[in-house]
Amino acid sequence: MDALLRDWDSTRGFRRDTSYAQLSDDKKEKIFEAIAGKSCSNSIEYEFSEAFVLNEFSHGTMQEYFAARYFVAKRVEMNVLKKHYDEQEWHNIIMFMVSIMDDPSDLLNFLVLKSSMVTFQNYPAFGKRLFHLLLLYRCMATGVSISQELRTEICTHLVKSQINMLSQLNGDGVLPFDSKWCTPGTFSLQKK
Repeated sequence: MDALLRDWDSTRGFRRDTSYAQLSDDKKEKIFEAIAGKSCSNSIEYEFSEAFVLNEFSHGTMQEYFAARYFVAKRVEMNVLKKHYDEQEWHNIIMFMVSIMDDPSDLLNFLVLKSSMVTFQNYPAFGKRLFHLLLLYRCMATGVSISQELRTEICTHLVKSQINMLSQLNGDGVLPFDSKWCTPGTFSLQKK
């Protein structure tokens, strides 16, 4: 944000004469937050009419970041997660929410529940849980601020989910890699 709000124009020797030039950077960020949050009420809109906002967001990630800040500030992040965790276009907003929250434990625990590979019975369910598992992994990769205990629980969940997934695939005779390199029955997992 510093690069986009402060450094971008100054490094190029450019000065914008707009009605927003007198606003502090904090005020500009609050405006971006409100616009981004409101533009993501039901679906994510990356282009706005001139009536909605005078200058469009120039970068989708910037909009996603400010939308996440808006949802966290309004304390509706769990509602957003529950409504949109199945929609890939919302995953960046979800990851930003998790990364900026002081305690994203509830969101992460929700994703752990939705990504469990223990009881899947068919491959559509498997695909959906794998999708949720990837979102959980990406949220953890943002460097979230959580207790060491929860971090260990989630990392253990990620590993066990991989083992459960591979065990199920192996049991069903479905190999998760190119079969020309391996014949059925040569892959096994040992339980400890």
